[in-house]
Amino acid sequence: MGFYGSFAGWRVKYFTGILAASLMGCVHAQSPQSGSDIAALDETQSGSDKKAPTAPQPRSDKKAPAAPRLDVRAVRTISANQGTYEAWPTLARTRDGELLIVYSGGREGHICPFGRVEMIRSSDDGKTWSLPEILIDTLLDDRDAGVLETGRGTWIVTWFTSTAWVGYFDKAVATGSDPEVWTPQKLARWQKAKESMVPENALFPEVKKTMEEHLRESGSVGIQQWMIRSEDRGFTWSAPYRVPLMSPHGPVLTEDGRLLLAGKKGSMIAMAESMDDGKTWEIIGKIPPSPGHGPDQYHELHMVEASKSRLVVQIRNHNKQNHYETLQSESHDGGKIWSPAHAIGVWGFPTHLLRMSDGRLMMTYSYRGVLRVPEKTNQILVRISEDAGESWSEASVVAGDLPHPDFGYPSSVELEDGSFLTVWYQYTPPQGKAEHWLNRHAQLKQAQFERIDDRCSTAYWYQTLPMQPFPPFPDRALRSAFLSDTNSVQDADEKTVAGDGVPSE
Repeated sequence: MGFYGSFAGWRVKYFTGILAASLMGCVHAQSPQSGSDIAALDETQSGSDKKAPTAPQPRSDKKAPAAPRLDVRAVRTISANQGTYEAWPTLARTRDGELLIVYSGGREGHICPFGRVEMIRSSDDGKTWSLPEILIDTLLDDRDAGVLETGRGTWIVTWFTSTAWVGYFDKAVATGSDPEVWTPQKLARWQKAKESMVPENALFPEVKKTMEEHLRESGSVGIQQWMIRSEDRGFTWSAPYRVPLMSPHGPVLTEDGRLLLAGKKGSMIAMAESMDDGKTWEIIGKIPPSPGHGPDQYHELHMVEASKSRLVVQIRNHNKQNHYETLQSESHDGGKIWSPAHAIGVWGFPTHLLRMSDGRLMMTYSYRGVLRVPEKTNQILVRISEDAGESWSEASVVAGDLPHPDFGYPSSVELEDGSFLTVWYQYTPPQGKAEHWLNRHAQLKQAQFERIDDRCSTAYWYQTLPMQPFPPFPDRALRSAFLSDTNSVQDADEKTVAGDGVPSE
């Protein structure tokens, strides 16, 4: 047969082995014995025989693509402080692979005076997290933080300030407080917080100026969206300054280097743009509401650059029509003109949008089933779009059977190995009995997962080929001898190592 026959045979066996191994991995990945397709895990349920919850699917005349098949590796608590209420996180990944989470920490409950913006970091894809750093603690309730690394490497953090707690406190004082909720110590803490909430006590000039303006205009300090910047990876931060729109996850970086912020101000739903690395912002377009909707009932927008010519914004809707559904709007001119908000057949809120490395879109959101009778299940869900947001797949469960509807606000990033990390907040009632929502402890949770479907793709096979060098071609002199002298065929065979097709030295 000669060494060429042996060499050709080796190549066939080499690639046949790779193909067989890939196919076996694909079959194994889809086998029920390898784990749940859409596992909903927690620390105590990992590896159990409990049936994984299925995700509620939208009712639509047009059949949605099949739900992505997920392999959820782990769900765990990442809050270092278990004695406070930590909520509304945003997760971001920097260009060098560091993970950042910002959130509202130091809280006594869902609404309180003491919220502050904290940040934790991870340099090992979320296996471990740093202790919290306090970035901002104003006189007001600081909540719903977002974080982003800009194209210039600047870190930007957004949040909004609220005084909603004042109304609940004043009512408790005026009508007599529930002693199980309002202990004397709690009343004293909140009274002190109210007394200190005057412009003269503000640490930052812009906060003081804003409080004074709101007091003149409305008699209260009001709600405002803020931003800080760091040009040295979080070692130092700018003073807070105002931005025109409110959004829980903050701005998005586009491929051309712009920063875009989808959000609301009063009843205006709009898009703001920054061309100077987030220092200044200008509203460039407004999003028209769906017919019959009031835009004041739109909340918590998030945007993704679906392609170079298409932006997609999703909106939490509180109008009676399509109540608690996620609505969507699109722009094809960089954010100036937007389609009217429209339903996409998804019940749940709020959403976080991610453009994956392969160009597909991922939507992560919370499903508070207790708000939608008769379904009473609380889940973190994922949907995928293969067509830049024109359509969305059915939903898959990242985490299910969550114990209470006070949870959610997930955000996601793609890790270096192609898997995904999602972070959200979650309240777990002690001994199964829910506490009053002004007296709770909530923690940050994370889940790492990958798409089983991708294991069966050509790209996945290519990325997971054995890292072995292709065998060298036969020696040039040996090849010449073979071509010039047919008698050298036998000599060539004798110099070939049996079975591997590679000539010996």
